[in-house]
Amino acid sequence: MNVGNAPGLDLGKMFQTGVDSLGDKGKALQDKMGTLMQQEQVSPEQMLQLQFEMGQYNATLEALSSVTKSMTDMLKSLSQRTG
Repeated sequence: MNVGNAPGLDLGKMFQTGVDSLGDKGKALQDKMGTLMQQEQVSPEQMLQLQFEMGQYNATLEALSSVTKSMTDMLKSLSQRTG
């Protein structure tokens, strides 16, 4: 939410980058799960690696969700003050 040419943090761009990154990670996880499902056998190491990657994906999703909630709360507060 960078206004005009004002210096500072562009929250809209940061949020979009996070969403894009999360989408890419989700697609990569789906592809990896599809590949593993086609295998005859899956090793415990492969399952642990997948579990770790899913944990990273979940942590990223929770962080993005928290930022989204904070931004929404901040905007609601600002709109109540001006309205």
